[in-house]
Amino acid sequence: MSDENKGSKVGLALRGEPILYFSLLLALGMVLCFWIARSPTSYTGKLPFIGENFPVKLNAIYFIVLGPLVGMLSSAALWFEATRVDFSSLPLKERSKKRGLSGVLGFLFFVIFVSSSLLSLQYFVILAPADLCPSRPHFEFLWQNLKGLEKINHCMSGTKEINAEAPYYLEPQVIQAWGHVIAPLLTLLFLSMTWKTLRRKTI
Repeated sequence: MSDENKGSKVGLALRGEPILYFSLLLALGMVLCFWIARSPTSYTGKLPFIGENFPVKLNAIYFIVLGPLVGMLSSAALWFEATRVDFSSLPLKERSKKRGLSGVLGFLFFVIFVSSSLLSLQYFVILAPADLCPSRPHFEFLWQNLKGLEKINHCMSGTKEINAEAPYYLEPQVIQAWGHVIAPLLTLLFLSMTWKTLRRKTI
């Protein structure tokens, strides 16, 4: 690889654009997941460009169950990328400019964490087995296991079609419930480490 091409590639990487853009996409994605969770009939379950070819018909229940986990793993990926980026070859003035982006990243990280937390909260507030829907919320899922295999129901009105495509609770269900407590906390941890790592490297 020529020095010119190498310099261009390094220059692109050192701008921090992949981290900034991915953080923006993740923030928008988590907000969208929360919106779908609270407006379950507004999403048809078809993915763009894939449509009917995707084997699972995604709906609001899947977004609530899987969204916080995806947010946590994505935050871990951001931290991993932050540990690999190198600003040492940049002039001090350029590093200062990169440091200025920490405010933007901080705001995006805040949106990601809050959205992930609110999404996890929906697991207890609007999801339940069909016969337990009238008695929501169900924070007792953190210490009480369901008896037998139970299908997850979205308990808001007009969700009969969605519930027909719903997955089942994992067994033991209490582990799944605690996952919705731990996932946002780990998301916060990874995002905090990402922010601190980038700040340290731009000094």
